[in-house]
Amino acid sequence: MTELETLLAEQACERLIHGFARANDGRDFGTLAAFLAEEATYARPTDPNNPIQGREAIVASFLARPATRITRHLFSNTVVTVESATDARAVSDVVLYMGAAVEEGVAQAEPVLVGGFEDRFVKRDGQWLFLARKGSLALKA
Repeated sequence: MTELETLLAEQACERLIHGFARANDGRDFGTLAAFLAEEATYARPTDPNNPIQGREAIVASFLARPATRITRHLFSNTVVTVESATDARAVSDVVLYMGAAVEEGVAQAEPVLVGGFEDRFVKRDGQWLFLARKGSLALKA
């Protein structure tokens, strides 16, 4: 891969991380699904040893959460490593703010969670997708 191809792959994978967070927080699960390979796995930071298998099951797990729950995922310190033209990995830190809406869409905040994600990506038909997301927790406030 050329340096430009590597930079473009890094940028595409980082956009997936941020796009997934925005789709999750916005309850746009159709967009979230489009970021996942069919056989993707997803392990929540609160349950890292029990990954959910497959795009359909992952989306169903998000749909099962209460619609009144408000979340904001803030990702930082993302480092993407491109392994080949079709494979990449990334690590990121995440801070999660959440709560149940109580008045005019504003939530009463619950404890803040701080953790991270280890991601694997695959490029298929010219598009980068999540192959695996594994979350972990470091701090609970």
